[in-house]
Formats: sequence, structure tokens, C-alpha cells
Amino acid sequence: MKLGVTSTATGRVEVELQNGRDSKQFQKIYSLPPQAHADLNAACISMCHLHKLISQHFEDEADFPNRCQVTSKSHALLHICSQSNAISPRRIWCFAGESFLSVSKTLAQNCVKGVSPPNAHSKMLEQWRLGMHYQLSA
Repeated sequence: MKLGVTSTATGRVEVELQNGRDSKQFQKIYSLPPQAHADLNAACISMCHLHKLISQHFEDEADFPNRCQVTSKSHALLHICSQSNAISPRRIWCFAGESFLSVSKTLAQNCVKGVSPPNAHSKMLEQWRLGMHYQLSA
């Protein structure tokens, strides 16, 4: 069925039903089966709980500061595992943040050369804007 603007209520209902069937088909193909989702979710929660207990155990150690902190990766992992019944973790775990930080670090290092500290961020943002323009217009 062609998805477009329909003038009848029946046509709109048919489009919504087709969209619902498509999303269920997508979920069936790209998500984990119920038992695999339950197992992954339980393992993820157990691992994050253990990580938090280790963090609390070592938080007062002078020789072991900040080594087992709970980070945003742990939080993201919990969300990814809890939503694995809707979309597979293989489809959404991409380390995009780490890649972005690497690019940002390289750009910042190149932008501080020969520029006063207050102007470095402006230069960096201008270079980022130009880079995104060239990348998206290519």
C-alpha cells in the first residue's frame, strides 16, 4: 500500500494498520527473543550491581581512587539491555561517543595553536561547523 495523504478515515486506518504490521515485523527481525532478552537483562543488572558494590568497596582506598566508578557507559548498558526486546544490542551499541570524543580532542588540539585561550573555543566551533558543512554537502 502506498503511504500518502488519504482523505477517508478508512484509508487512514488502513495506513495505521500497515504501519503497525511493519513495526511488529521489524521488531521480530531486529530484536531478541523473549528468553534471550530476559537472560541478557538479568545478566546486565547483576553485572552493574556487582560493579557498583566494587565501587563502593574501594571508594575510600587511597591506593585505588576512581578506578571502579560507575560511568555513563554502565547507565547506557542498562538501557540497551532493558530494551533488547525491541531492538537488538548489536544494532545500537556503536561507541559513537568515544569516536566523537576522539575527533573533538584532535580538533581542539589543532585549534589552540596560536590562539588565546578565550578564543580557542570559538575557533573550534567554527572549524566544526565548516567540517560538518563539507561532510553533509558532499
